Amino acid sequence: QSYDASKLSEEEIADVKANLETMVAGTFLAGECVEEDETYGSFETYVDILMVAGEKSKVIPYVIASMIIQEQGRNGTGKSISGTVEGYEGYYNFLNINAYKSGNLSAVQKGLEYAKSREWNTKTKSIIEGAVYYGEGYVAVGQDTMYLKKFDLVGTLYTHQYMTNIQ
Repeated sequence: QSYDASKLSEEEIADVKANLETMVAGTFLAGECVEEDETYGSFETYVDILMVAGEKSKVIPYVIASMIIQEQGRNGTGKSISGTVEGYEGYYNFLNINAYKSGNLSAVQKGLEYAKSREWNTKTKSIIEGAVYYGEGYVAVGQDTMYLKKFDLVGTLYTHQYMTNIQ
């Protein structure tokens, strides 16, 4: 899942982007995401945001896109990215980080509470900084396959899993 854009030629990066566009075709990630972010600048498409997310997180953009589609659905109907959840208007959590039911909070509310604490008030910030969270916290420490992400066999067994596994 590792990715180092600094080691790729412009042609190789263009190939990654073209393959990413093919991969997300037919999903909401193929669409526009016209947004101005004070930290990361302006973007026109989700693919452009995913390319920057890959560069900054050191995670191949295909993995980031796959995770978002898994969490938010092909049509992007997940409530964590609507920006309209009461009490969390204008906040986004594309990767559903820290999204689990706790006390009186639903999983969506808990995830958006996390997003609010990180000031993920743009889609751009949520995608890029969520990818960095995953890259630094999982890929960089050796949980760099889908299996190791779900079934932590690195370090202390089963204590650092990315997603809930009820088995």
